[in-house]
Amino acid sequence: SGLFGFWGMLLGVPVFVVIYNFFNKLIVRKLQRNDLPYEISDYRDMEYIDPSTMQVIKKPDVRKEELAREKAAKAAADALQSIVRPAQEAGIQNTPPADESVRKSE
Repeated sequence: SGLFGFWGMLLGVPVFVVIYNFFNKLIVRKLQRNDLPYEISDYRDMEYIDPSTMQVIKKPDVRKEELAREKAAKAAADALQSIVRPAQEAGIQNTPPADESVRKSE
């Protein structure tokens, strides 16, 4: 009863698989003919294809750059803390040097 019933599904799924495989092989063949990668994973995070070398150029990984910046900032803060902490323990205050020009005006 109807095209989308049990018999429609029984016939429709294999027909769709045949059509899908036909187009998939057609696209892969065309990519191979043009010396381009045909794996889907090669096109993830793609920025462009270099026309002279036909190589896939990936987008820069922004998250890796952010992590590297955060790591560098943490290392700098740790280094600063390793200098400040012993000075504080020794009783040295973290005050700027007195400016003579400010004293004379008072």
